Amino acid sequence: MTEWIAKNFIVLLGAAAGLLSAIGAIAHAHRQDHSDAKREQDEMQQFVIRTVREQYEDLQGSFNKLQRQKDQMELELNQQLALLTKENNHLKKSNEFYKAENARLGAENKKLKAHGLIGG
Repeated sequence: MTEWIAKNFIVLLGAAAGLLSAIGAIAHAHRQDHSDAKREQDEMQQFVIRTVREQYEDLQGSFNKLQRQKDQMELELNQQLALLTKENNHLKKSNEFYKAENARLGAENKKLKAHGLIGG
């Protein structure tokens, strides 16, 4: 009977060792799967971060280029506006001069008509 108990005990120990090995293998595989998934997730996050960063830099470069173009256009428009304003002021002064000259000539014309020197 002790022989039977010893055999069963060895079988029981073998079964327990097999069960523990299986549990250990399952746990190891689970940890490995989790580790692989974590690594893949980290790689995907790094890829997304790199892609977004590159796109941001491209967009920032495009924005800076457009900003420079806008600034240049604004400068040119301001210069044109200054020239047009200057020209407009000059034309206003000329217009005032011609209005005054026209009034003076109109008054002189009235005097000449009044004295009968011109017809009309």
